[in-house]
Amino acid sequence: EFTFVPVLLGMQSELTFLKSLPPRARERHITAQFIRSSARNPNMNRLMIQEGFNKTWRNDYITTRLLQPFRDYIRQLTEGSTLIRLLDEDPHVRYVFLGACNMVFSRPGEVSALYGEDVFTDRFIDRHIDTVISILENFTGREQREGPND
Repeated sequence: EFTFVPVLLGMQSELTFLKSLPPRARERHITAQFIRSSARNPNMNRLMIQEGFNKTWRNDYITTRLLQPFRDYIRQLTEGSTLIRLLDEDPHVRYVFLGACNMVFSRPGEVSALYGEDVFTDRFIDRHIDTVISILENFTGREQREGPND
């Protein structure tokens, strides 16, 4: 709860703002905010990986008290958004999104050893946001259906 609740409260405070955005801008904002949150809280993903191996009381607690509220939040933002709808409906899309957004922050030593990069710098985080958004837009086919600024 120490890790998750502040993130959830921050997201909920933006709900009205996000609903007012066009779908593509909403997707970009949610993705960027999630990546920034993952960089600030790398233990969130580490905890989820550790606790997600088996169905235990801790996993049930995390799912019921913390993950379901995130899912309920996302459901309020699906209108007009293929990506956000798929995040809610399709486990494959959800976990590709989660891994793309936060795995790099769970393995900073590996990234440093292989690429000489510090994953917690603003430059790295901004580039990661651009990369993930580009991949997700390609995945959902947005670039073919919409113009570059829609």
